[in-house]
Amino acid sequence: MSNRCKFLVMILLLACSGLAQDRGTIRGTVTDPSGATVPDATVTVKNINTGLTQSVKTSGDGVYNVLYLPTGDYTVTTEKTGFRKAETSGVGVHVATVSSVDVVLTVGAVDQSVEVTAAAPLLDVQGTNLGKVIPKNAIRDLPLFISGGLRANLAFVVLTPGVIGAASNPRIAGGLLDGQSEQLDGAESNSERRNDPAMNGVSVEGMEEFKVQNSSYSAEFGRTSNGIINWVSKSGTNSIHGSAFIFNRNEVFNARGFTTAASKRPIVRQWNPGGSVGGPIYIPKVYDGRNKAFFFFAYERSSNRNGQSTSLVTAPLDDFKNGDFRKLVDSAGKMVPWYDPFMAQAISFPTQPTGRFCSATALPM
Repeated sequence: MSNRCKFLVMILLLACSGLAQDRGTIRGTVTDPSGATVPDATVTVKNINTGLTQSVKTSGDGVYNVLYLPTGDYTVTTEKTGFRKAETSGVGVHVATVSSVDVVLTVGAVDQSVEVTAAAPLLDVQGTNLGKVIPKNAIRDLPLFISGGLRANLAFVVLTPGVIGAASNPRIAGGLLDGQSEQLDGAESNSERRNDPAMNGVSVEGMEEFKVQNSSYSAEFGRTSNGIINWVSKSGTNSIHGSAFIFNRNEVFNARGFTTAASKRPIVRQWNPGGSVGGPIYIPKVYDGRNKAFFFFAYERSSNRNGQSTSLVTAPLDDFKNGDFRKLVDSAGKMVPWYDPFMAQAISFPTQPTGRFCSATALPM
């Protein structure tokens, strides 16, 4: 093999390993009722939303691994001649996480089956990394603060253990500020080496889940001083799903402030519409993409208008520069009296100003 071919193969392998960072794994051991391992059993996993199916065989010690699975809910079916078919439902696969599903096969005919509902483990024993997955239900239900811009995905990060600081500048497990690696669907979007905060432009409606890894992450990650934030975008399924929302803020809905005039409220106007839609690519009599091809689209925009102070300042008139302060009046149009600081007497301005007022120091009343 030429050096050029070797180089292309290496690049391809690196790309594949990078894309795997947004996937999950199902791993486990198949045993019989006595606890002995069952080799050469067929384990099939199926995504209940997209119909994705993958099958593997158990090794000689009864262990199986199903790699590179998109996030979602799966059913694990295990078959072996001489045993009843075992079906485990409700298996969740999360980003950069290994889900452990151990199966016990009972003696019987293959056409008989045993159904088991998977339970979430209390402790992750499949890896050394410490982290927390924020699922789509939390992203959908938790409130987000909106102040003049789009909703921020990073606002959820500060809710995970070991993270402190502001949402836009978190500190993960005592790491350096702005040193985290932010990855979207396995591709790096922001880190110490590439300052391109693409996450700020991705709608919350388009996020499936994310995981914050604060320490002991595997060798596929790294080169960061502030943890890993791994985001996964939503995908279409065999059913059409969507969402729509409108966020409106206007001063007519606000209460008057304590010091605000009775007829005035500060101008605060914000308009945030958005939504999402996803499903299978289906063209009647042309193409049926169910269980094969899907689409997903999310949109969100923000329009903001606030009443701001113009920061205007009062500049002296030319008359003031020449010592004539007769145009210095109050809101009622009355002249503001000035005093000679050396005499503590009011100064009466003559019809024609004289030079004495140009050098005198005067204080307002």
